[in-house]
Amino acid sequence: MDFSCLRDFVESLSLVDVAGEQTAAKCLDSLLADLTEQRNALSQEQDRAAKAAFQAALLPFTSESPFCKHVYDRPRGYHGDYLTQEMIWLGRTGRPAHRYLGATRRGQLLSALTFDMASCRANEARVRILRGLIRAGGPRVAGIGCRSAIELWDFEHSGLRKKELFLLDHEDDALLRARSQIGPTPSCTVRFHKDNVWRFALHPPTDVLGEQDLIYVFGLLDYFTPAHCGRILASLRGCLAPGGKLVATNAHPRNPTRLWMEYGGEWYLNYKDEQTMFDLAAAVPDLADVSLLTDDAGVYQYLQLRAKG
Repeated sequence: MDFSCLRDFVESLSLVDVAGEQTAAKCLDSLLADLTEQRNALSQEQDRAAKAAFQAALLPFTSESPFCKHVYDRPRGYHGDYLTQEMIWLGRTGRPAHRYLGATRRGQLLSALTFDMASCRANEARVRILRGLIRAGGPRVAGIGCRSAIELWDFEHSGLRKKELFLLDHEDDALLRARSQIGPTPSCTVRFHKDNVWRFALHPPTDVLGEQDLIYVFGLLDYFTPAHCGRILASLRGCLAPGGKLVATNAHPRNPTRLWMEYGGEWYLNYKDEQTMFDLAAAVPDLADVSLLTDDAGVYQYLQLRAKG
């Protein structure tokens, strides 16, 4: 694969002003779409060689973006992963300082253009979808692998009235951040619980988790095989109240940003197609119904499992 056009485009970003940002975004999307099509025809050995060529050509430039460099330097699913999600959320919704991260003009534009890619748009949408689920669901809500619980930041307290929230993550820093951002919630209770997410999800202690009206698992399944994910969902199903809902997300293999994430950020997910997601649901007992939706960006699938009443 030849990355010279992409390299030339990225190198020239230092000359792009804000007025030309939208045109630059369309150009980058087009270049990545062409490269993705070429990549789909590669063997595994050819793919490894293509990634090495991409990184040799592009990393000297993408490292000027603090966000792109952060993604490349940090393995996903490990300590500090919540910071990546926060950078995306703030880059999408915060002040310009969050969007245009970087000491150089090229770095600032690379940050902004990356925040506009499908995966980052889908991350923002995922937070907003989750807020709707929490607002519409029953009083008892549990987030498994919640990171810093961005979905509850600046949440209208009227939407949390009489809610009982249980937030689980394996990182002290993530839970401390969640606690500070959520702030006092006089009309609801929030329990923060630190534990190994994988171990907890496989064997959720009923005396800790209790019975829940809504359990959400947003992002966790992306790092596990279908067999492991089926076990997680089946185990959490046992903690649903009658008629309760278990909602889990997983990235789709057609994620339009996949090449940029994997070649430029070493950010690999365990992608699952629609049939695999339905197969996961088939392993979960005593369900009233199952639905599967894909977001507008074509990145995340939402598997919704409702327990029998």
